[in-house]
Amino acid sequence: MIDYQSTLISEDMCKRFIITLYNHDKLFHFDDDPSEQIDVNGKPLFTSKQCEHLEERIEEIFNILDDPHELAVKLISKGAN
Repeated sequence: MIDYQSTLISEDMCKRFIITLYNHDKLFHFDDDPSEQIDVNGKPLFTSKQCEHLEERIEEIFNILDDPHELAVKLISKGAN
């Protein structure tokens, strides 16, 4: 289960959150709107409440990490091999 509500206050917490999204097949480009993300069946990846929390977590990630996309790209690249 992904905790969308807890405030991210450290680099480690941000990285763990990104990895958790990846491990649950919910990682997406953080410049995109979470409410527009769909799964392979065309269903929304997130509820409206999760989207609200996700927007806050993404803002925190951008405030804490120098390049939030770096870890996401590494994870996706690793999974593609």
